[in-house]
Amino acid sequence: MEGDPAPRVVHEIPLPGRRLHIEAYASTDALLERAVTADDIPFWAELWPASRALAGWLWRQDLRRLRVLELGCGVGLA
Repeated sequence: MEGDPAPRVVHEIPLPGRRLHIEAYASTDALLERAVTADDIPFWAELWPASRALAGWLWRQDLRRLRVLELGCGVGLA
């Protein structure tokens, strides 16, 4: 995409012993207006509530020596 279509915000995600800061678009409306086809819909630009919940749950787990595959949580927080 050319230029910056929308203002961005920084989301603070509190996790035990750490705080993550994720930059994302303040609103996906400007991106949706530019979407031409369903393939262009900017689901990737949203910090979804499910992503926050999954990141918090994963953070509290002992995942050493395990493989974890996360699919489809927006900006990739989890």
